[in-house]
Amino acid sequence: MLIKGLPVEEILRLPDWCFGAQRISSCYAEASAGDYAWDISEMAFPDVGLLWEIGIVATYFSAKTCYVRLALGDSLPTSHEEFMTLGSLVHGLGKPGPEPREIPLYQYSGTVVMCLRDLVQPQSRRLVVEAYAPAGEFTQVHAWAVVSSFPKEVPDWLFSRQAKSQ
Repeated sequence: MLIKGLPVEEILRLPDWCFGAQRISSCYAEASAGDYAWDISEMAFPDVGLLWEIGIVATYFSAKTCYVRLALGDSLPTSHEEFMTLGSLVHGLGKPGPEPREIPLYQYSGTVVMCLRDLVQPQSRRLVVEAYAPAGEFTQVHAWAVVSSFPKEVPDWLFSRQAKSQ
């Protein structure tokens, strides 16, 4: 059954398996001494998809605040200004400020994993990470996003079974 015409809210209520295989897109960057570092994932996101998870692991930083930003882009940026022109992976994630926002990394914060089930429209762009470490600091950041496609069709029996159970 084609579900292209269904409201997004109704599609989001479908069982997880309807969204197909979940794929991981990841980046790794090392920043030091008041400078930025960038990385771009090898895998492109689908045009429209479901964002299941975002994760960040940061190491080797002290009480001074390092941060990471997550964005969507087509190529590896070469400056902070260029990075700031990219689209945000998740609008509003991080400290208030310009998108893509700073996600602070604090000493002893460990791994951050956010489980989601959000519609995203990355338009085949890739995950891009920017890491920053203040003067005298160093950090390594590994960030990832788990995504799947957005279904266009599901088996007919899925809706007939729902109708019978209501």
